Amino acid sequence: MYKAFFKRFFDIVFSFSGIVLLSWLLIIISLAIIIDDAGSIIRTTAESPVKSRVYEVVA
Repeated sequence: MYKAFFKRFFDIVFSFSGIVLLSWLLIIISLAIIIDDAGSIIRTTAESPVKSRVYEVVA
């Protein structure tokens, strides 16, 4: 029982630490995209299928 608890505990601690340590890198990358493209990080395009209904696709 204790073995499963400690495994779960260390999984949560190490994954949270990894997210915290790498978050600055993701923020820098997103800022570089915003500065370079002068737009949003998430790109949307308007698509029109055969039946002529226009909808937006998030890429």
